[in-house]
Amino acid sequence: MAYKSGSYVPGNPKLTRQGDGKNTKYSSSSRNNARKKYRGQGKGWFMVDESSIKKKVRNWISSLMVSHQKLNNFSICPYAHTAKYDIICCKINKISDFMPLNGIEVAIFVVSDNITLDELINFCEKMNKIHKNYIFLDDHKDDPTFINEIQTNCGEFNLVIVQEKQKLLKFREKLHKTDYYKLWSEEMYYKIVK
Repeated sequence: MAYKSGSYVPGNPKLTRQGDGKNTKYSSSSRNNARKKYRGQGKGWFMVDESSIKKKVRNWISSLMVSHQKLNNFSICPYAHTAKYDIICCKINKISDFMPLNGIEVAIFVVSDNITLDELINFCEKMNKIHKNYIFLDDHKDDPTFINEIQTNCGEFNLVIVQEKQKLLKFREKLHKTDYYKLWSEEMYYKIVK
C-alpha cells in the first residue's frame, strides 16, 4: 500500500494456491509442483469415468443374452432381455438409499474396487435379510464364475445385483422345467439359486 498526495492506493494482491480466483497461482515453483487436474470434490474412483464403466457393464449384460452351444443353446441369463435395468455407480453403503427400486426390475450397482470378496458376500447376505422383497447377488471381479467353461461374471468390476424376488423366482421355476441348471456346478447352484 502507498499514499500519494494524501490518498490510499492498494498494492497488488499476493498470489495464493488456494481456490480458483484471479489471484490463484497455478504454475510450479522450485518448492511446489504444478497444480493437479481437478477431479471433483469427494468423488471416488467410479465417478472419474462413470460413462465408460457403464458402457463396459452394458456390454457384459449383452453377453449374458447370447446363446451358447456349450449351454445347450441357452444364454447365460435367458430372461435378461426382458428386464428393465439400471446401472448405478455408488459407494456400497449408499445402496440402501436406492431401495426400494422404483420403475426398474434389476439394479446393477458398481461398487468400490478395493472391497474384498468376503465384505461383498457379507453385505449381500445382510441386505437379503433387510429387504425381503429383493434378492442381492454379489459379483466380485476376483471370483470368476463359469457354467460349462463359459464365464458368467463381469470380471472387471465389483457388482451388487439387485432383483425383484417374486419375478426372479418365477423365472427360476420355469428354468427348472428345462435342463438349464444341469450344467451348473453344485457350488454355483447352491450360491445363486439356494
